[in-house]
Amino acid sequence: MKCHLFFISLFLMLLSIPCAAQQKLKFRVVEFQEDPLDLTAVEHEKLDANGDRYAVIKVSSANPDEDLNDYLFNFGYLNHITEVHDTELWVYVQRNAKRVTIQREGYQTIKDYDLKSTMMPGKTYHMILSSEAKRVYTQMVQFNVSPKGILATIRIKRQTADAKEEIFGVTDSKTGSCAKALEYGTYHYIVQAEDYEDSDGLLTLSNQGETHQEDVTLKANFGTVTLQVGQDADIYVDGQLKGRRIWTGHLREGVHSVECKQQYYTNSLQNITVRNNVTETFNITPPTPINGTLSVTSQPLGAKIVIDGKDYGVTPRIITDIVIGPHAVTLVKDGYKSETKNVILSQNETANLEVALSDMAPIRFESVPSHSSLYINGAYKGSTPQTVTLASGEYKLRLTHSGYQDYNKTVTVKSSEPTVKIHMKKLMLRRTCGYAQVGYQAGSLNALTVTAGMYLYNFNAEASFILGTDKSEDIYWTNKYWTKGGVCNYKVMGFGGKLGYGLILNKNIRLTPQVGYTLARISGDVDNLNVESSTAAAQIAPGLRLDYALSSMFGLYVAPEYGISIFKGDTYEQLYKVSSKIKGWGEGFNVRLGVSVMF
Repeated sequence: MKCHLFFISLFLMLLSIPCAAQQKLKFRVVEFQEDPLDLTAVEHEKLDANGDRYAVIKVSSANPDEDLNDYLFNFGYLNHITEVHDTELWVYVQRNAKRVTIQREGYQTIKDYDLKSTMMPGKTYHMILSSEAKRVYTQMVQFNVSPKGILATIRIKRQTADAKEEIFGVTDSKTGSCAKALEYGTYHYIVQAEDYEDSDGLLTLSNQGETHQEDVTLKANFGTVTLQVGQDADIYVDGQLKGRRIWTGHLREGVHSVECKQQYYTNSLQNITVRNNVTETFNITPPTPINGTLSVTSQPLGAKIVIDGKDYGVTPRIITDIVIGPHAVTLVKDGYKSETKNVILSQNETANLEVALSDMAPIRFESVPSHSSLYINGAYKGSTPQTVTLASGEYKLRLTHSGYQDYNKTVTVKSSEPTVKIHMKKLMLRRTCGYAQVGYQAGSLNALTVTAGMYLYNFNAEASFILGTDKSEDIYWTNKYWTKGGVCNYKVMGFGGKLGYGLILNKNIRLTPQVGYTLARISGDVDNLNVESSTAAAQIAPGLRLDYALSSMFGLYVAPEYGISIFKGDTYEQLYKVSSKIKGWGEGFNVRLGVSVMF
């Protein structure tokens, strides 16, 4: 059985030899001939052991960028010398060469190529070669590096004599993977990442149909540390800036130098020991402040000292616990303008600051709404927001704005409080507006009323339509011959107008004295009695109108008035005498009530 297996294996090996040869690429001699005009063999002569000149074959390639050093020549027992000259390979051959064997790695050998002539000494020949392009086989390679979330650099080097190391790629921080196609062959790789030990290995590629997965797990070489310092100091580790006040990150195992730096402070320096795979917190010694001295006085004395937002008492005072460098010093005293001065403190020196406070200060007046007219002690100062230089004290302020109630108040202005804010009350009633009303009139004439009017800078004008809701009692009529009589009921409608002047009492209430004129038309059915079917009466009605605004658009109103008759038609004269109700249609007291829409 073992004998059979041996012969089968031997047969397969022998079979693979021609198969392998068939897989090799081919090259050929495109041209070979003597060039009688080329004197290279004479001008660049070389002599053999017998003192005879070599012949020269200038070899070139029909393939661009081909390396002619890959070709090997064999002239049997005859010696030859090869030299590279630019894009040609010069082959010096002894006389009488008739055949040559040409070899190239990865290609089929040309054996005993017939030169078609006997090569003569001192002659120059030209040979052109052409070869098939090499087939390049590649395979996709994917590196999977753990742990994920780090940036690992992968370097590779092909296992050949002239290969150089190159970067394969950098892994994705989310997936930990990196992929690239490589030519068939064996490669050495190395995976490197900060704070991790290097990992290397070999991989061999020979299968184009699948992706080679190379899984690499990096071993941590760090500890996780938190460095914290109790002030705004920069933290340096081994001379590299890491953060300010607090920093958390990875450091390699071992001893590290931690330095804290802060301007105008003395740097602190200490060493920490980091252990592999250990999480630790280190409280770093903060830098030591370098203090200076500041002497502060003011006129008048007793001003509060505020340095960089911190209270340092009142003037006069010498302050010794301030770090050197620039500082903003503010002096504040009630009734005086606050003053801010910039000082720079130096080590071992005393800075002197003397400030005279003024009770005059620019006071900014702001209002809601803005662009209100501002009056101070009766003098117009412009529209808000407005800045006026004033001394501390009491001032009478007046602000006006269309649609808002005037602001009149005495206020205390302090130079130490440079902003005065005033909120004005909005008026629901405006000096100029239009309105439409629906109402009911009660009194001597009960009627529905529809009114349209307007205010123009408080001057008022309106027009009304009146539709009576009552009928008269039965009125009996006869003709002058007393031969025919009839009963009639009368009703009334009218038109009127009023003029007045409105007084806005507050944001909701307006009182308007008015004088009105009303023309009433009284009509009834008195056919065939030789009596007019309609008549008229006119009156003048002084009155008072009271508006109450529910909003800037809607409100209620009440308007009492007393009508004085100034005209009576003939028929109305007769009706006036017999009917008290019809008499009230021409004169008497009435009150209108209703709702308003303002625009």
